[in-house]
Amino acid sequence: MDALLKKISLLLFLLLSAECFAERLKVGLALSGGGARGAAHIGVLRELEKHSIPVDYIAGTSMGSIVGGLYASGYSPDEIENIVKTIDWQAGFEDEVKRSNRSFRRKLDDRRFISKLQLGLDIEGLKLPAGIVSGQSVGIILNRLFAPVSHIQNFDNLPVPFRAVTTDLATGNTVIIKSGSVAEAITASMSIPGFLVPVSKNKQLLVDGGIANNLPISVVRNMGADIVIAVDISTPLFKSDELNDVVDVAEQLTSILTRKNTEQQLKLLTDKDILLLPELDGISTSDFDMAEVAIPKGEEAVKNSTKIKLLAQKMEGIDFKRRQKPIISNETVVIKNIVINNPTSVLTSQILNVLTIQKGDIFSREKLESNIELIYGLGYFSLVQYSTIIEDDSVVIKIDVKEKSWGPNFLRLGFSFSASEDIDNKINISANYLMTNINKLNGELSLGVTLGNDRDFDISWYQPLSTVWSPFLDTRLNISSDQFNFFDQNQLIAEFTVDSLSGDIALGTEIGNWGEIRFGAHYLDGTLDQKIGIPVIEEINYQDAYQYFKVEVDTLDSLHFPKNGLLLQYSYLRSNESLGSEFNYRQSKSRLLKAFEWHNNSITFGANYFRSKGSFIPLNAFHRSGGLLNFSGYEINQLSSENAANAFLVYMRRIKPAPLLEMYLGISYEQGQTWNKPEEFDWDNAIEGYSIFAGSETYLGPFYIAYGKNDNSSSFYIMLDKLF
Repeated sequence: MDALLKKISLLLFLLLSAECFAERLKVGLALSGGGARGAAHIGVLRELEKHSIPVDYIAGTSMGSIVGGLYASGYSPDEIENIVKTIDWQAGFEDEVKRSNRSFRRKLDDRRFISKLQLGLDIEGLKLPAGIVSGQSVGIILNRLFAPVSHIQNFDNLPVPFRAVTTDLATGNTVIIKSGSVAEAITASMSIPGFLVPVSKNKQLLVDGGIANNLPISVVRNMGADIVIAVDISTPLFKSDELNDVVDVAEQLTSILTRKNTEQQLKLLTDKDILLLPELDGISTSDFDMAEVAIPKGEEAVKNSTKIKLLAQKMEGIDFKRRQKPIISNETVVIKNIVINNPTSVLTSQILNVLTIQKGDIFSREKLESNIELIYGLGYFSLVQYSTIIEDDSVVIKIDVKEKSWGPNFLRLGFSFSASEDIDNKINISANYLMTNINKLNGELSLGVTLGNDRDFDISWYQPLSTVWSPFLDTRLNISSDQFNFFDQNQLIAEFTVDSLSGDIALGTEIGNWGEIRFGAHYLDGTLDQKIGIPVIEEINYQDAYQYFKVEVDTLDSLHFPKNGLLLQYSYLRSNESLGSEFNYRQSKSRLLKAFEWHNNSITFGANYFRSKGSFIPLNAFHRSGGLLNFSGYEINQLSSENAANAFLVYMRRIKPAPLLEMYLGISYEQGQTWNKPEEFDWDNAIEGYSIFAGSETYLGPFYIAYGKNDNSSSFYIMLDKLF
């Protein structure tokens, strides 16, 4: 009898278990795009967990793919909230690599060009990038976040099966990504056309999924969901009286596209499905600083849903446990191999030469990302991304590089002006055509022209000689016209111009990405002419030639508003008749800049020493001083002298008067002296001065408004030009 009862009890248990299992409906989550409004998705996830409602499938578009992808990878709602709040979204959508990580060659470009305006140019005409932002920075952020699942290629094998929704830019059709790199899939899903460069995958150009399917109900249904919870956080359409400017119109056009396909998806909902509409009035797609407001709105949407409560009741008794993300131990993982996927014209050996990590090293994601920045800092690539495959105690690193589609030849345009109180304004426009990768060793040919107060034509050929170390040959031909002023008690008494044709050849080597040593020879054929003042000379033709040695160290984070790093320059030249010169003189130049930062404050110490020795120094070898932080108080280039020395200390405070506007307020203290004959030097009579200024980095270059004063003079300055 007991045996019979046990069998009956077992049978009843199995029947009840089967019934419970049959009633266990699979829940799918469809998360729409909507920019910063997508923070509400976090609140939805948190509240679903509180109701013990498991999520079996997730499909997301744009911001929905970010939040959904993180949750599908095993992140908790609290962790996702912390990520969304702490990400520097502005930095994430900027591709400019940290200056400290650029190659030394590209750092030299910073000194030659203040403008960031760069276009592609070849025989077919001008070429523009496919987006304002290539996605380098945001790609690195996503790679870091999805590192725990970077070894998972099939998205069905994630802690929660996941799909990223994108759009084929060529056809406008929906493309659903279910395998490959999660970070790449999400980058594609959020690539706003015209802003972010499309992601190339399987011979398709993929952009923001909101264009084709902003609320992927059909996607999550096809994954196997019995019940779909759709969260729509898309931006509602503006009313006619709310369309006030071009930004409103552009946002309205985007909303019309997404709203249309969203309405089509909403028609797919059945009675058992759930639609959540968080009330996000007052939160725009770009209000990422309002995550704390948006997240509770998502929670409220769940709490106020009667259907959610009924679903929670059906799920009672189910053991809810969120699946965790895999754990990676960086302490014991060794780099097994580094694979470079390089379809570009740049030699793979040159890329490998940049790396500071190698096989056998202990894996560090921080070091890996620093190396990715170094490769990107070469300036040849529009995108450098990585993925890792971890196997027990080793890791294989795969690095993918993508050449600039608008390269390899670039046109750089610039405009600069500087105005001080009593001197004529200085205005220049410039253009430079740079041809990169002209041979296997990535030689570069540069053609530049400047017109305005300064006139200059320059052609140079820079040729690396090896990829194993970094020797180079640099040749240059230059035609220029320079102005030299001479004052007596702030009165202009003479102005001279030197028109010259010069050539330069140098052999040197780069030291990592922070320094350079070069030896060279320079020849100049000049014409000296007096323009203003009591006639002292008639037009004079002369030749100057010299040998020189130059060493530089540059680790500054910015040339315009430095906060960290060092700039050290030293050069020595010797001119004599044996080289074809008409003069015998020696000259040394030293320059030091050292910057320190704490919080939003910085201190920069600077010193310059320019020394000439010889019976006669040609005017082209004179040092020009005057201007902001260069004997502040004097007019720009007011002083011309054979020798000069000065030192300054600058304090700057970084402020953000508006979300997208960063400014610097500064004050300086300076001392210096200029002299010609050795006996004229007297530091006890040094010129003492100070300045106050406000400045900001712009796309055309650094802009400053300043006032300077010294013992002898004072001046106001307005500049779109270099400062340090």
